[in-house]
Amino acid sequence: MLRLNEKTIRWITVSVCLAVCVYAVIVFYNVIAGDKQWDFRTYYFAAQAHSQGVDPYDTENLRALADREISLAYVYPPLTLYAFRPFLLFSFETAYQLFFFLKLAALAVLIYIWYTRFLSDKRFTVVLCLLCAFAFRETIIRDLYAGNVSVFEQLMLWAAALFFVEKKSLAYCVLIGITALFKFTFVILLFAVLLDRDRKAVLSFVTVGAAFVVVTLISFLGNPTLFEGFVANVASLSEGIPINQASLTLIRDVLRLISDMTGGEFVRLDSAFHIAFVLFLLIFSFRSVSGYDFRNNRTDFIILCFFLYALLMPRMKDYSYVLLIIPCLHVTYRMLGTGLARLLAVFFLCVSFLPYQAFLTALILYLVFIRQIRRGAPAL
Repeated sequence: MLRLNEKTIRWITVSVCLAVCVYAVIVFYNVIAGDKQWDFRTYYFAAQAHSQGVDPYDTENLRALADREISLAYVYPPLTLYAFRPFLLFSFETAYQLFFFLKLAALAVLIYIWYTRFLSDKRFTVVLCLLCAFAFRETIIRDLYAGNVSVFEQLMLWAAALFFVEKKSLAYCVLIGITALFKFTFVILLFAVLLDRDRKAVLSFVTVGAAFVVVTLISFLGNPTLFEGFVANVASLSEGIPINQASLTLIRDVLRLISDMTGGEFVRLDSAFHIAFVLFLLIFSFRSVSGYDFRNNRTDFIILCFFLYALLMPRMKDYSYVLLIIPCLHVTYRMLGTGLARLLAVFFLCVSFLPYQAFLTALILYLVFIRQIRRGAPAL
């Protein structure tokens, strides 16, 4: 096997980091100078519509206010509109720049957390740089271009993960609860805190879970029409590959292919097959890791939870795969035994050329993770 000396490794590391920095400058220029952040455009004018008593879930209203093309509907709960109200203090052009710089600051903090607390082997810094730039069809870059809130969500989730590792159950639950106010599905991650089964963890789970339900009910009862608009917009989402590489989308496309080949109507069974997949993966995972000491290997448990969340959700946009950068890196450098296996993992994570490659690569690395956990692999 080819072995590189320290000087060569250092040269490769510096070269890759410099290349990534150059690419980052190009991305920065494209956002600042170009017409990007289309999601933020929706956020801004939805908040403006809401402030004027106009339905923010009607895209036509947003186009009228913006006097420009807005193709994306607002798909977050009504309460979240208040998070974008401060941007209305500025013109859209100024708010556009402000939102981008706030996102860059959040991304810097997120990568700092990854590097200092979840990357124990600093020899893999260069791999972290590569994954941040190119992993999962450039998941981070796509979020910067889209102007989505994903980076802010990821910062909250990984800060929560840090608190989980440090056994600070209340702080973990509060951050998960706040993140779930934007995307309800994140609330399922509250169950992770029950790993400890002590009074403090259970009380944190119950308190934050109840608060989340109460806040959601208040939002619904305060303006049922707005809430119905939110539900309608979410229900109308129908993205496919390569934007939405989720298990349900993959199942739906496979059933559609079978239907086209046989003349049947198998695609109508997509929800049933997805439920079956969810149950199978959960049961398989539980049986595989049931003897593992997660209480003393807490990082492994939060990685397990993040993997399962991404693989089981019916909707997983390209920019949402930021969640799996560290879990996949963890598997790559801790659980793949040869340099060739690691090289292949990084290649398939960073070079996209197959349909559903992001989902399938994550699934394969998750299965490697489960196999090693079952064998008692060491934690981070």
